[in-house]
Amino acid sequence: MSLEFFILMRMALFMVEIIVGEFLFFNHFEKRSKYYLRGLISFFSLIGISLLFGYFQYLLLTSINFNNDLVVYWVYSILPFLILIVLSGVGFYFVYSVDINELFFSIVCGYCLRHLVFSVYLFIINTCLQDYNLFLYEEFNILKLVIYLVIYGVFYASSYVFFSQKLKSERNYDFPLSTKIVYVIIIIVNVSVNATSERYSQDHIQLYMGGIILQIFSMIFVLFIQVLLLDRQSLRYEKKIVDNMLEQSNKQYKFSQANQELIRIQAHDLKHKVAILRKGGEDAEKLLNELESITGTYNQMIQTDNNAIDTVIFEKIMYCNSHDIKLSYMVSKNSLDFMDNVDIYALVSNLIDNAIEATSKLEDKNKKVISLNIGNKVNLTNISITNYYSGNISFKDGLPITSKDDKLSHGFGMKSIKKIVEKYQGTINIEAEDNIFALTITFSNSNKKS
Repeated sequence: MSLEFFILMRMALFMVEIIVGEFLFFNHFEKRSKYYLRGLISFFSLIGISLLFGYFQYLLLTSINFNNDLVVYWVYSILPFLILIVLSGVGFYFVYSVDINELFFSIVCGYCLRHLVFSVYLFIINTCLQDYNLFLYEEFNILKLVIYLVIYGVFYASSYVFFSQKLKSERNYDFPLSTKIVYVIIIIVNVSVNATSERYSQDHIQLYMGGIILQIFSMIFVLFIQVLLLDRQSLRYEKKIVDNMLEQSNKQYKFSQANQELIRIQAHDLKHKVAILRKGGEDAEKLLNELESITGTYNQMIQTDNNAIDTVIFEKIMYCNSHDIKLSYMVSKNSLDFMDNVDIYALVSNLIDNAIEATSKLEDKNKKVISLNIGNKVNLTNISITNYYSGNISFKDGLPITSKDDKLSHGFGMKSIKKIVEKYQGTINIEAEDNIFALTITFSNSNKKS
């Protein structure tokens, strides 16, 4: 085996190990469009870059005496690997829809997992199978590669069970900056220690083995700490969910109070109207016509053939009327008969609540308008809602991100909408232009009950 081939092989294997390690932590995240094509492009690009780095290392190794220039040796041994770790994160970002916190967490855990398995491999080889070290510049032997694949396969699979399988994309990955800095330092130190121990491994074998054992325990420690921190963040996230539910309950309570106040006012007015009716005459006739008109409007409002929609619209209209918001609607009969009433209530309620929150911030009363349309079109059922808004709207994964400072406590309404839509195999399309927000949900009529 030539020296050039040996160095290229090591760099390529390093990149493959990093890709596999990071894949175990990235794969539960949402995949970007054309996932498999992106994955192939990313994989072969990273392998190609690692081979390029390997070739430069070969040229450097054959032209410089590292014994006389240790600085160049550190650059040769450390910098390429650090750059490849960063580039691997870029490659995964091209394939998976992740934010900077999720990206950082997965890169750190992926590298730590790779180096844990690498250190275990070196420990096993140096204690039991010294003649089969794939990373020593000797004659290539296919059995070396087989042993390498078996050890790596077993420990990657075990690591998947103990670490990456427990992760979910719904967890909160927003670690403090200080924690991120510590882990960056750990990676740099780890790569440096590995390069140093490898350089002096032949002359100080006991020190070298001690370094391998230390790295094994340090990588296990970092992985466990990362997962524990993630669990802690997730508990905080779940607490925020409970707090959000309590906040929503409080809003519902205030909403009910507002409606009760409105009913009390209407009851007070009715006393005067009853008095007018008792007197009879022209005023009584006008009042009867007015009451008949109101009754007709009420009856029309609740004629959707769906109790859940009737309840939501009635509640929201009462609220909007008391807050100078105009809520208009058109609902086709039996349009959502394929959905459970609980889901219908939650879906429509969240849609209108989000629109109410946006329009409540507007100063122009003429723009405090919400339009809801639920109907059938060809073989589809559409739910569309439009409203004005102020400011800017940011999006992630096609959904608007809450503008509130506490990202954990808010934004659950839209997540609830997405979950219900996905339950019935629907799609969501959102447009926000010229301060007009338009959300359209589409369901196939194949969902409808026969």
